[in-house]
Amino acid sequence: MSKPPSPLKATLRARRAGGNTTYVPPVKPQVTEFLHPNKETTSLKVQELADLRELPPSMPRNRDVLTAGEKRARKYEIETGIGRDGKIWQPLEPWTCPVNGGMQLYQKLMFATEPFRVDDFTGAKLTAVKWMRDVQLVGVDDDGQVLPLSDGKGKKYRSYPGAPCSDRLASVGRYLREHGRNLVLAALCNLGSGKRVRRGRGNVAVERGDGIEIAAQVVCKEANAIKAKRDDLHEFRFLSLSACRQIIRDLLIAEVIEEIRSPKPIRQNRSWRTLPRVISKSITATIDRLGRPIPPPLLEAA
Repeated sequence: MSKPPSPLKATLRARRAGGNTTYVPPVKPQVTEFLHPNKETTSLKVQELADLRELPPSMPRNRDVLTAGEKRARKYEIETGIGRDGKIWQPLEPWTCPVNGGMQLYQKLMFATEPFRVDDFTGAKLTAVKWMRDVQLVGVDDDGQVLPLSDGKGKKYRSYPGAPCSDRLASVGRYLREHGRNLVLAALCNLGSGKRVRRGRGNVAVERGDGIEIAAQVVCKEANAIKAKRDDLHEFRFLSLSACRQIIRDLLIAEVIEEIRSPKPIRQNRSWRTLPRVISKSITATIDRLGRPIPPPLLEAA
């Protein structure tokens, strides 16, 4: 029994005989599905896969690329809870990588002698790299290199917060000395009672049970706002943030103010941040007991 001619041969024979038969290739479902994907295939899933393959450059400005071995090892310990001595503890911040093996991949990225590239990863590993980039554990440079990143840099504050002039001009004049202590006490009293000399957004005390949570930068800003209204302090320089921090420590040692909670470092957004100290609300009573070193009108908000 002879084998029937293929569709293509049958079409050619028909054309030679003067027919108009056109060759129609057989339908292959898998090819049709590939060339004409259904709506579900072209949904967000396809876009996500495309994003994973491309991974555009992303290098945060507030983080540095880690190059030193010691810094990399320390960062790896903090993020994974795996110590160099083999001890394992709870990571200081939850590890929420959506795929298994993320920590092992992070270790390879951290301690590789040569940087990996995005093209080196596919599937679950590529998903892990994308997650690490999104939480700023790694960055992707213009060449597609995947580079481990440091903690985020802390917020920069003025050297003289609250001074109504530049820091350079704010540093000109006589030293405040005892006036600085009095200004800090007045600022603490204002903030503890919910008042401010210069109204505006932010820079307020947060109540924490029997105490108030106040950052040194906030205290310094209020102290300088008070000083700006003191004509008798015109020849003096403004209060610096470093001096304000020292005055607060001195007031604690002298038991002029009572600390309920010391500044507390925590991990947040893959970086260290510090929760401000909490002091007792009795600061107003303390100033009354000391005979109000700052005249009453300056304790009122303008």
